Amino acid sequence: MRHSGMAFIVLAFLASGAMAEGLDDELRTAAAETKLYETKISHEVRLARLNAFLRQCTGLLEKHPSPEEKGQIYRRMVQTIANTGMLAPGKAIEYSQKALELTSDPLEKLEIYSHWGDACRFLRGVAKGNDLAQARRAAMAPYLQGLALIEASQVSEEKPKIPKSSFLTYDGPKDTEDYRRLIKEQEDERKAVELALFQSKMIDYRTRLTGQIVYLYSRFPFATDELKSLATEALGNPMIVNKLIDKVRTQIAERVEGEYPLDKKLNDRVASINEFEAEKHPVEKPGSKVEDKPTQDIPIIPVSHQINSRKYWPWVAIATIALASLAVLLASRIRRHKSAD
Repeated sequence: MRHSGMAFIVLAFLASGAMAEGLDDELRTAAAETKLYETKISHEVRLARLNAFLRQCTGLLEKHPSPEEKGQIYRRMVQTIANTGMLAPGKAIEYSQKALELTSDPLEKLEIYSHWGDACRFLRGVAKGNDLAQARRAAMAPYLQGLALIEASQVSEEKPKIPKSSFLTYDGPKDTEDYRRLIKEQEDERKAVELALFQSKMIDYRTRLTGQIVYLYSRFPFATDELKSLATEALGNPMIVNKLIDKVRTQIAERVEGEYPLDKKLNDRVASINEFEAEKHPVEKPGSKVEDKPTQDIPIIPVSHQINSRKYWPWVAIATIALASLAVLLASRIRRHKSAD
């Protein structure tokens, strides 16, 4: 069964062709006409041009009704929204769902899953506390679906070496066994190179999706139990789930230690700091408005934000020295002025 799953995904990849040249040209022309990628334009202008591009794409959907072409158009719409700073996350989510229904290439699906999850994050802006908890929970659906697709392909942990390919130089007759053997060898080499490139790209997406998940769940409010539940349901494999949870916990430990250095004198303030953070960033439970206690696996934060102000002390010292020097200079000038009188 593991072999058949891998064969299915690889065949889907090899069978998928490049985008239709004519439609691709039309999409590029639409982006050029709306001047979407001009630099030094305001947020409002870029958003207006993005909406103009999406309207043109909607017109192309009527002109190109085949499922393959419609899938191509929806993918380009999602890519463009992502490449212009995710200015329309709601539309990115809508178009991602439509694109997935019309896409068979696994690599194209992974790109859509990644953009869809990012759109869920941007939908709430710069989210913190309860907003962050809701945003990342929504993003987990596409992120984990992408990881599930990768794990179904059973690619290795490390990227494979790309096989060397040779060029066919044969001037003899083409109806011989030697010629047919050379053709077969070249075809096998081509397929081996394509498979290695495919596996490398799958590993790249695994790294990308895993990094997005680890980043979100290593931020406060910490909820590794929630992530473990979601990942177990989506991935099923306890070994893969545990690796993901270990990465999150490692990142939490590094972030807490880096942002909140230990100070024995402040250990007595730990409980009050944690209580303050829990009240400041409540977490919603499914079916209820606000959870009355913080989520599990919240590590102790042993110091307040005032400790982080140590990084400004050198600047305070420089400013103090500068003011003192200015005072000495003014006093010197006043003395010279009085002596001249």
